[in-house]
Amino acid sequence: MIKIARFICILCTLPFTILLSQTVTIEAKVSHLPAGKVFISEIRGEEHRMIDSLFVSGELIRLNLKDPLPGVYRITLGKSMRAAYLNEDPRFFDIIVNRESEIILETDFNFPSGKMNVVSSEENKLYYTFLQLYTDYRKKLGHLLPLFSVYSTDDPFYPDFKAATDRLQRNYTDSILVFSERLPGSLVSSIMKFSLLPAVDPSVGFAEMTAFLKVHFFDLVTFTDERLIRSQVFTQKIIEYLGLFGNNSLTQSEQEMQYISAVDLIMERASYNEKVFDFVLGFLVDGFDRLKMENVLVHLAENYVEKGCETENKKIMEQRLSGYKKMAAGNIVNDIVLLDQNGKSRRLTELKNKYVLVVFWATWCPHCSKLLPDIKSWYMNNPDIDLGIYSVSIDTSRFEWEEHLLMNDYPFINVCNFQGWEGKVAADYNIYATPTMFILDRNRKILSKPLTFREFRREIERIVSN
Repeated sequence: MIKIARFICILCTLPFTILLSQTVTIEAKVSHLPAGKVFISEIRGEEHRMIDSLFVSGELIRLNLKDPLPGVYRITLGKSMRAAYLNEDPRFFDIIVNRESEIILETDFNFPSGKMNVVSSEENKLYYTFLQLYTDYRKKLGHLLPLFSVYSTDDPFYPDFKAATDRLQRNYTDSILVFSERLPGSLVSSIMKFSLLPAVDPSVGFAEMTAFLKVHFFDLVTFTDERLIRSQVFTQKIIEYLGLFGNNSLTQSEQEMQYISAVDLIMERASYNEKVFDFVLGFLVDGFDRLKMENVLVHLAENYVEKGCETENKKIMEQRLSGYKKMAAGNIVNDIVLLDQNGKSRRLTELKNKYVLVVFWATWCPHCSKLLPDIKSWYMNNPDIDLGIYSVSIDTSRFEWEEHLLMNDYPFINVCNFQGWEGKVAADYNIYATPTMFILDRNRKILSKPLTFREFRREIERIVSN
């Protein structure tokens, strides 16, 4: 499905337009609404783009959207005095904008979603019915599942909560299918159906249940409705699925291998619609970029980026991922030539050790201030391991860098070019966050890229023992 005709792929570069030549009026009466600005934003996954705002001094909000794209929109009401004092999130509620020209609502500022009354809009009436149903279902299931780890199968209570769990899952699925037929083809119908999960049998145990969901999580949903891009439906479902693969006992590289298997299944499911494919790919790249999971990013680059449409987003993504591919394990890194604190030119290649650790850090980075002393202590206590250390600061202040070195007296090479993120070495090594570490062999081949001191210690022990 990915390799469709070039004509269709070219269409991906054109503005997405649905024939909604109309103005949608949104009117909301909000009790206890404080005077101030109200915002309406278009939701696109985890991103919210503000498209309009107005100042209100009473309880009535009235907004007009000209030819809006179908999707879920968020109306942000502002902060209560308590929220402002505690720096909490502002109050908000979401609405579906799709095929109706008028949406009339009533709610309360203090409980905007919980006290929502949809006066006019069949799709939003069904949407808020679904939200309540979904919340109740997840709450009840969350109370029932832990019981399976407390009671044994021969306990007199066991048949009761086992039957209750089975009935709860069955009734929820049946309700969603019935509700979705009230407005066939609507956006809310797609949203409701996307909440479905295959029924699980908690009696088999947590590990077996998780293994089942890893394979069957998406059995009851499809990624074909591109209207869902303008909601959080795709992203929240993906986040929930990836959560099945998280394991704190794994090393970074082991965890990445787990996520790669999950990514492959997600991308296969998303491959039936080009726009959905590109959206999901972009979301995964952004997420794993923030987690610094470069093996996953390289996998995405090598297997999926080339298959997307020729859009500006694809070009940007290719540029971002090319750096990860260049710095993947097994590649040879460039030499580095910078001045140390004494003004002496120091090369990375002057280290002839069997292994070399390159550390990128900065004085203003709190994680670095913890990492480097830990590395120093390990280095001083492990003289039998033939490891050299080349420490590269991306500071811009010579005074702060030299002061830090004077106070800590690191017994290894310390260099800086005072160009920050703009320096050549940062570009060569694809440095976008600190600290960043590379374990190299004497030929400058990347052996590992640990994220933390704990991972560095585990990785160097593993490498040395092989």
